Amino acid sequence: AVANGLLQVSGGPATDLSAYYQIASDGYFSTLGIGVIRGRTFDERDRAGSTPVVVVSRSFADQAWPGMDPIGHQVSSGGMEDSVRWATVIGVVEDVRQPT
Repeated sequence: AVANGLLQVSGGPATDLSAYYQIASDGYFSTLGIGVIRGRTFDERDRAGSTPVVVVSRSFADQAWPGMDPIGHQVSSGGMEDSVRWATVIGVVEDVRQPT
């Protein structure tokens, strides 16, 4: 399921960006033919209990971290102050048009 919401970002000029996002697993990007621009996509290292990670689109990376390497920066979908869970960017992929 695709969701839309306000995401917090760290390390760039913007602190919040609105974006569509969805949960995906290893094989998602290759199955859909979505090209990797930088870094990596999900693999066996990214399981329940491991450090939360995220793959972002080229457009999101350009907005959140213009002219910067997004790998290692963090994104959060927010939550209560004491329960904010940050995910580290591990990869950047080509933009994908989400069905509406």
